[in-house]
Amino acid sequence: STGALLTPPITVNNVTRFDGCISEVTSFSSSIYWPETNLGSTIELDCPCGDLSLGEGRPIATRTCSGDFISGAIWNTPNDSVCEFEIQEQEICDITQLPVTSMLSALDVLSTNVTSSTELLIATALLENLIIDAI
Repeated sequence: STGALLTPPITVNNVTRFDGCISEVTSFSSSIYWPETNLGSTIELDCPCGDLSLGEGRPIATRTCSGDFISGAIWNTPNDSVCEFEIQEQEICDITQLPVTSMLSALDVLSTNVTSSTELLIATALLENLIIDAI
């Protein structure tokens, strides 16, 4: 007969992918794109800083895809506190969107009083990218 009850009851969750977490964007002062990740894996991503790749010693955000094959995969809360740059660090990241001459002028002003190793790392990466682009 129609409408018969099944024993035990069946619950259907909205499962998009059972073996991993689907891609997702999280936001704080800037956005981090987390790509699809397999169940049980932890992904490490560079903290976003304009168009820069900060290289060795860079701040890294991590996130684990947990869950199981019955309930499905779920993203854990990201560990991205290292990506919360100080104001001057973020200002240096932001100038990567400017034309080269404006970028150099802004970097000259912003780098006169470097107060953190992250600031120095960002400024160095910016200059390295400018040199590579000029070659």
